[in-house]
Amino acid sequence: DYSYIDSLKDEDLQKLTRAIIQEHEEQLLFWPAAYKLHHAMRGGLLYHTLSIIKLASAVARRYPSIDRDLLLAGVIIHDRGKIDEMKSDETGNVSDYTHEGQLLGHLVGGIISLDRVAKETGVTGEWPLLLEHMLLSHHGESEFGSPKQPMFAEAEALHWIDIMDARMNTMKTVTDKTPPGAFSERIPSLDRRVYHPQYGKGK
Repeated sequence: DYSYIDSLKDEDLQKLTRAIIQEHEEQLLFWPAAYKLHHAMRGGLLYHTLSIIKLASAVARRYPSIDRDLLLAGVIIHDRGKIDEMKSDETGNVSDYTHEGQLLGHLVGGIISLDRVAKETGVTGEWPLLLEHMLLSHHGESEFGSPKQPMFAEAEALHWIDIMDARMNTMKTVTDKTPPGAFSERIPSLDRRVYHPQYGKGK
C-alpha cells in the first residue's frame, strides 16, 4: 500500500521516497526493526514505520508550520539502513549484524543509499540534503549514534516520534512479561525498571 507516499504533494519527494521503498519491498514484509530492542519481530520495521507515519500525520496537523511532505518522507525512509545493517531470515530472526552494520550503522548506511537513489532518480536541490540530515540526526544525541542534533523542525519531530514509538513498544513488551503490581528487571535500553500498574485493582 503506497497511499502515504501517494499523498505526498511534492513530486520530487514522492519520487525519491517511492524509489527507496520499492528497492526493498519484499524485505520490508518480514524485516525486524532491531536485533533485540524495539519491534524486534517479523515485520517489525514496517510496523514501526506505519506507526510513526500516523504519529507524524497528527503532528503535522497540530503544527501547520511543519512541511508535512518532508516529515512523512523522512519518517518513511528513516530506518531504511537497517536492511543493510542486520542479517535477517524470513521469520524476522536476526542472526548477526552485517559488516556494513558493524562498521557504519544504519544511519550512515541510510544516507549512502539515499544519496545513490537521489542521483539515480535525478532528484537534486535541497530535498536530499534535508532528508540526509533527518536520517543522520534522528537518534538525537551523539551518545545514541547521531553525530548531529536535529537542526530544523521536521528533523526534531522525527526524532521525538521515533523515540516515543520505540519506547512505547519496549514498555508494552516488558509489561506483557511482568505480572500486575510487579516491577521488571532493569531494562538496559531504558536504563530503568518498568512497573506494571494494577490500574485501580491494587491496594
